[in-house]
Amino acid sequence: MEHLGGEAPSREQADVNGGIHRKTKFPQGVMVWLDACYDGITRPIIIEQGTINHQRYINDIFPIALKDGRKLMGDQFTFQQDSAPAHKDHHTQAWCKDHFWDFWQASRWPPNSPDFN
Repeated sequence: MEHLGGEAPSREQADVNGGIHRKTKFPQGVMVWLDACYDGITRPIIIEQGTINHQRYINDIFPIALKDGRKLMGDQFTFQQDSAPAHKDHHTQAWCKDHFWDFWQASRWPPNSPDFN
């Protein structure tokens, strides 16, 4: 069978061309972190390589979360996060307790609620 269209950049274009669209099994990704509240959002933090562990979360993200959170809402705000491993880590929980006026500890988060946040 002759292959007519070659590879295409999208499924739609492949259909038009009569070709195939190849999708990488594990495409390279990028992580974007930001806080959102009624008064606005923080600066986005772009993590282009690697994953987030508790140390990277504390060193690279929390300083911006704290500074921008204070800029948006003053000193007294409640910081909430989901149950990602870096968020639940005891080092992360201790940092939050020491630096945020208030935060929801991991034990307060509802179980199995990915859409809660």
